[in-house]
Amino acid sequence: MEKMKKKEILASETPTFEQMKAFASVYCVRQEQYTKFISQKLKKKFNASKTDIEEIVKWLKSVKILDDSRFANAFVHDKIFLSKWGINKVVAGLRYRNISDEVIMKAVLSIDQEKYFNIAKEVFDDIYKNEKNRLKITKKMVYKGFQYSIISQLFNQKIGV
Repeated sequence: MEKMKKKEILASETPTFEQMKAFASVYCVRQEQYTKFISQKLKKKFNASKTDIEEIVKWLKSVKILDDSRFANAFVHDKIFLSKWGINKVVAGLRYRNISDEVIMKAVLSIDQEKYFNIAKEVFDDIYKNEKNRLKITKKMVYKGFQYSIISQLFNQKIGV
């Protein structure tokens, strides 16, 4: 595959299959992507046919450039440990991206539960500093995606039950 610049690909009126393939592979190499995103990108940028999109996605997966499982693992890690989201919000984000439930479950089960609980405690403590109302704290924690069972444990720890 010859090296092409993005501008060259976009400048041509009817891109070739190879140009679309190169464009998609560049997107996937730069950052983990998922099947739905690449399909939408090809459709939007090049108005690619369904068969071309399917072939490109199949090729990307065969050379291991595109992998929904790898994307899900990276997404789960980044959202929980960097953005401090709860599992519920992370799962919703993956479902929105059309990641299969099986892949989502594997990614979620790979989380270290102790580290996850510590993240939840950190978020809880940050909210508790400014807010003492139990209902408001619960709403904020649920909005961040944390489960009621964890929120309840954190309240019990805080009040010493």
